[in-house]
Amino acid sequence: MEDMKIKLLQALEQNQRISSKTLATMFNVTEDEILKIIKELEDNKVILGYVTLIDWEKTGHKDNVTAVIDVKVTPQRDVGFDVIAERISRFPEVKGVYLMSGGYDLSVMVEGSSLKQVAFFVSEKLATLENVQSTATHFVLKKYKQNGIIFDEDKKDHIRFLRGANQRSPEQDGKIRAAPRENEQRKGTPPVSNPMSGASVIVSPQ
Repeated sequence: MEDMKIKLLQALEQNQRISSKTLATMFNVTEDEILKIIKELEDNKVILGYVTLIDWEKTGHKDNVTAVIDVKVTPQRDVGFDVIAERISRFPEVKGVYLMSGGYDLSVMVEGSSLKQVAFFVSEKLATLENVQSTATHFVLKKYKQNGIIFDEDKKDHIRFLRGANQRSPEQDGKIRAAPRENEQRKGTPPVSNPMSGASVIVSPQ
């Protein structure tokens, strides 16, 4: 059963809109059993919530600004970083807080309506907290992938198609390169030499 719960969680993490009927078919159990397990996972706070990932740029609403802020803090005795991390988490502007290794202690994901608003949050709310030593703000310029989802996947498929259409197979490339060499040999024209490598270079027509 525990193995099935893990696989169920993985399926929900990949697609939260998957139906209980489909899950029941996948795991060869009844739909009621699936609903019971999901309810148990929610009650035990294993499933914390369901998030919809939105590409806001496609809505025309481009005002949202995302920033990743490195925060160096002084850990507190007996509680370490937990208290300050929990306090930072309570700000509505904060979308994520992570304890990190390296030169900074916490990585804070922040969203605001403008660069000015994010800068105000950092300077007036975050940096002024007790135990916060320093911050470094990095603004997100463009999102390519989030939560396992690739943004503009259709556009990337189109680019891959165009690249594939322009690529020649090794057999085609060999025939194209062989033809000029044969013509030159018939005409008695010596191949062009590359003085940098000492090898003969045949330039195929574009």
